[in-house]
Amino acid sequence: MPLGIDCPMEFWTEEEKNQSVVVDFLLPTGIYLSFPVSRNANLSTIKQMLWGQAQNEPLFYMLSDPEAYVFTCVNQTAEQQELEDEQQRLCDVRPFLPMLRLVTRQGDRMEKLINSQISLLIGKGRAHRLAPASAR
Repeated sequence: MPLGIDCPMEFWTEEEKNQSVVVDFLLPTGIYLSFPVSRNANLSTIKQMLWGQAQNEPLFYMLSDPEAYVFTCVNQTAEQQELEDEQQRLCDVRPFLPMLRLVTRQGDRMEKLINSQISLLIGKGRAHRLAPASAR
């Protein structure tokens, strides 16, 4: 999918389970990488793939341990979302664009993970597209 084209909701719910998508990654060092990733890959697997690719790039020595970082993306409701639960699949995250940014993890990881899971359970962040236009 070319950069600058949004991913409609149907893109992430299509039946082709093994379809790959080219994902753009921005590392904390400013290095930009792009490579195909399975839509069913979880964020932990994607991070491992990214780390393997990043080892060949300049400034890799400036990065800390992979656990010190977390992915962020812009979701379908145009909100920046920190992706604490690395067991989530890319097709479940449903980023607006197939672009993930790796940022330094801030704060208590366990608390953020619990808050992320609670938000997912109560549907926080998805209410905008479910609410009728008059209620917005």
